[in-house]
Amino acid sequence: MQHSQNFPRRRRYKLHSLEQQEALLPFVRFCPGRTYRHYWQMPTPRKDYPADSAYGRECAAHLLQWMKDNREYVGKGLLSRVARDIDFDDRDGRGQWMGLLQLSGNHDAAGRRPGPGLPPCR
Repeated sequence: MQHSQNFPRRRRYKLHSLEQQEALLPFVRFCPGRTYRHYWQMPTPRKDYPADSAYGRECAAHLLQWMKDNREYVGKGLLSRVARDIDFDDRDGRGQWMGLLQLSGNHDAAGRRPGPGLPPCR
């Protein structure tokens, strides 16, 4: 399956400051009128569910890499900040957030897939 969509460049997220690390995620940005970062700034949805879902999965890969690089910060609220800022009523953006949550839900907090005998995370 080919997508003409440009995905964010893959990278490592290990830096000295937690704020610097989170700011490098492709969906985290400062927005006018807010004194804190917005944790779900995505490109305009294409209204093509498979393509939007692929973009969300790519963002999930970035999130999982962030977790692997910053294990000491896992469980400190990053995912809750992302969930706080997702507009779950936005029908056009559904593919993006579904793609992120589907892939993220199949890994543990350290970015690992469940081992044999363990059910996948839900």
